[in-house]
Amino acid sequence: RTEQEVVALIGAPEYMLLQKFAWDQRQTELYTTTLQALKPSFSDQKLLEEAIARRLTISHRELVMRFRATKLFHDKFKGLRTQNDVKAVKNLARDIIALQRTNASANGVRQQQQNGATALQQAARANAERERVEREKAVADQRERQLQLQQQQQLQQQQQL
Repeated sequence: RTEQEVVALIGAPEYMLLQKFAWDQRQTELYTTTLQALKPSFSDQKLLEEAIARRLTISHRELVMRFRATKLFHDKFKGLRTQNDVKAVKNLARDIIALQRTNASANGVRQQQQNGATALQQAARANAERERVEREKAVADQRERQLQLQQQQQLQQQQQL
């Protein structure tokens, strides 16, 4: 199928989304080499996919969707024969949007946690700095009291002589 035919069938926004979500050549090669490296170790397909997803640091759900989107482009959308096929592709696009929102939300939470951790670290540093200054001041005060005490003792000794 031509790009125009596919766009007419599934819609331009869905096509663009699938195109952006599909793996490029480098990512496909990374997936393939990871698959070849791990395949002998696994007899169950889902466990294999989960291991690949962990290795690629993405979720299993994202792996499956990216693979499906990539396969559509690789096969030039030959599988779009019936209305159900078109509906399945539109559902894939909808699922990708939901996944991206979930990822964005998770990234936002992670960023908030990192910001909170940074704020805690800054507060801890400020407390440590304040405590250090207080200790230095206490040491300086102690030295000054000792010096004054020594001076008083010397003055008393001189007066006694």
